[in-house]
Amino acid sequence: MPWASVATPEVLAHGWRVGDLSLLQKPIQFRLDKAWKHAQSSDNRLFVIHISRQVGKSYYALMKCVEKCLQTPGARCVFVAHVEKRLQEYLKPIITQVLESCPLDICPKYVNESLQFQNGSEILLASDANKAFFSQRGQKYHLIVLDEFAFYKSPKELLWSVLYPTTKETNGKILITTTSPESPAHYFNELVLMAQAVGWYFKATIYDDETSSPEEIESLRKGCLDEEAWLREFMCVLGVANRAKLIIPDFQEDFVKELDEATPSFPYYLTHEAMDFGTSDKTLVLFAKYIHDQEVVYIQDELKLEGSEVTTDRLSKDIKDKEDAIWKGEQIYRRIADTDNAIARQTLSSLYGQHFVPVKKKQLKEMVDKVRRWMKGGRIVIHPRCKLLIATLKGGLWADDSRKEFARTELLGHCDAIAALCYLMRHMDDVTDPVPAFVDVKRRKTIISPKAQKILEDKQHPWKRQIENNFERMLGENEDEGIL
Repeated sequence: MPWASVATPEVLAHGWRVGDLSLLQKPIQFRLDKAWKHAQSSDNRLFVIHISRQVGKSYYALMKCVEKCLQTPGARCVFVAHVEKRLQEYLKPIITQVLESCPLDICPKYVNESLQFQNGSEILLASDANKAFFSQRGQKYHLIVLDEFAFYKSPKELLWSVLYPTTKETNGKILITTTSPESPAHYFNELVLMAQAVGWYFKATIYDDETSSPEEIESLRKGCLDEEAWLREFMCVLGVANRAKLIIPDFQEDFVKELDEATPSFPYYLTHEAMDFGTSDKTLVLFAKYIHDQEVVYIQDELKLEGSEVTTDRLSKDIKDKEDAIWKGEQIYRRIADTDNAIARQTLSSLYGQHFVPVKKKQLKEMVDKVRRWMKGGRIVIHPRCKLLIATLKGGLWADDSRKEFARTELLGHCDAIAALCYLMRHMDDVTDPVPAFVDVKRRKTIISPKAQKILEDKQHPWKRQIENNFERMLGENEDEGIL
């Protein structure tokens, strides 16, 4: 319980007038406050509070903004909330709770999404989705609160590029408060490692809050959708995805492995490329073969470009380099790309001879369902070097419950790797058997049939050169079996 519940009105009023609101804190917040004040004594401008739900992190963070404004005339603070709309409606209960005991003569007024104090200080209230607010340059802030930071769409850019510079001249501080993110790919996971390394990190689970009874904690646990939600939201465990929001919850680590590419049949399997164009997002190309005798798609490599890297000449060159590295001159059977950039597709085709056909799009969920069916059946195998694809399958989330759009993160982009995988599966040729009859796929060795022998003897036959090339390549590994 907060100390305010046993303090006299006179003592509380004195705390408000000197800008010391420690009596409004409950024990867990008091310990948090001690760590926060210790961090402020250093040159570090950032402090990370990784804390359970129902402990009062938003209440504490807003209270620190109010304290700063009371203590420092003319101070400018920002409280950033994770809310798309109705910012005032979201913050009103928190503001009311913090200001409940504030003397009327010093109580701030709510004006145009800000709290205005009589000493000229102010707390600006903003949503992380308010691009117009954060596009303002040249601002100076004494304290910035980033509430529920692990759910921001562009956390790294907002923190380091937009807000961090605004604290330089004021020697201001940035207070980050949040529970664990729903995706293992969120930037907060990386930020925690940084914060722990330099000591500006505070962590508290629901069990660290003395005001929560065992019965209340058990009720909270039963109210969670699953064990993963409990670990994320109340136990501050990182790296636990929200399976209810995962785009591909069927992905397993067992699907990441290398297949034998030295078999006689491997050069004949059909090559496929699938590309998701990006401008603000990533451009991602997947390189795959359909392994006909095993009935699996084998994704052998990926190509990622973003920002200024995405030019058609750079894209064409990097695609060609990947093809040469993994397929060594094999003919490309099929190239697929999304429909968003027709000019780029035309340029790749007319100038570089790389013909990408536009994907025949269905509803996004329908294309995802096909990927999930194949994934669940163990029919998609991914080479370990496909780092972004693997990370996206592990942590890529739907943007919301409508499941009409993928969520964006700085690490995974717009889940572009899954988009490319959807295009690949939409146009994958899993019907054509490209392996010639003279290659015995099951026994994994080469046999010269009478028909193949006749082809080799016919100097004009169109298959002669291809058969000779493949036999020459496999001669060393098969001659000890006496086959050739």
